[in-house]
Amino acid sequence: MSVLYLQRRTMDIDDHRGEEAIRPMELTSVQPFKECITISGACLCAFRRNFLKKDEVGITPAGGYRWRDAQSYIAVMWLLEEERSRGIPIKHAGNGSEVKILGRKVDGYYEAGKTIFEFHGCFCHGCVKCFRDGRDKPIHNNSEETMNTRFE
Repeated sequence: MSVLYLQRRTMDIDDHRGEEAIRPMELTSVQPFKECITISGACLCAFRRNFLKKDEVGITPAGGYRWRDAQSYIAVMWLLEEERSRGIPIKHAGNGSEVKILGRKVDGYYEAGKTIFEFHGCFCHGCVKCFRDGRDKPIHNNSEETMNTRFE
């Protein structure tokens, strides 16, 4: 009952202005006040009904589609600076994905010059400033390697 009242009231206001009412059902084939509780729920319902193909599951990766490979911000910034200073295109996680060379992913790769770019950041070197806590704990279940042993 309240839904009908709200729709009728909206139409009265729009008719008073002389404008045409926007009806969500006509645009999206979703009745947001009947089928959904939240705005995000209405958007998801419209997406599933109008864009998602049958028997398909839409799952966004944890890091989104752009950052398929985990690479630190500072590493990408370094690779972008190398691209700019050398005037060459380098493939990396920030502009697509990392390249595999002999079965191993590399941080950056310049195909024409067959040049590999590797950024060994704070984690590789056991930086005291960035990794203050748990420096004596094993890394990756390796009892011999800790942040203290990595520190140079």
